[in-house]
Amino acid sequence: MKRNDIHSSLINQQNLPVCFIINHIESVDDPPEKSDFIFDFNKAAIENRSKYQSIFDILSKVVENVDLFGEYKVCRIMQNVLAGIHPQYANQGLFTRLKMASIELARANKCDLIYSKATSEFSTRANLKLGFHKARTIDYSTYEDDNGQRVFAGMPKIHQACTLTVKDLRSL
Repeated sequence: MKRNDIHSSLINQQNLPVCFIINHIESVDDPPEKSDFIFDFNKAAIENRSKYQSIFDILSKVVENVDLFGEYKVCRIMQNVLAGIHPQYANQGLFTRLKMASIELARANKCDLIYSKATSEFSTRANLKLGFHKARTIDYSTYEDDNGQRVFAGMPKIHQACTLTVKDLRSL
């Protein structure tokens, strides 16, 4: 049974989300999907398509040939697909609170494992502080797309790598 949940922690005065996290639950018996994240490029602005394609490519590559069900011998997994914090509310612990709520949601849904693909040092460090470990990392500075181009050259220091972070929930 696949399930997606979107949780907002806080709403600002304009009724816009201050922060959010999207979770996806998958069982070992679910049929394999072509992609774990669907994005309609037709709706993206033409000038941004290559930017989004590069981001989705590296997010796909960080889990390429990774079998979390088999490697960890688990039956149910939650993925933190996407999280965001409005810049005005950064550095207030909201990301950590969202991740903790996702961990509890994973436990409540009998998930054995929770993982995310961290795209910045902020999210990687926050995940590590919550007991996740680095399962795989792709450095932006050396990553080449299918055409051999380094599409992430010159990234700010906070964006050093795309990191697959994993937390086994069975040992808690």
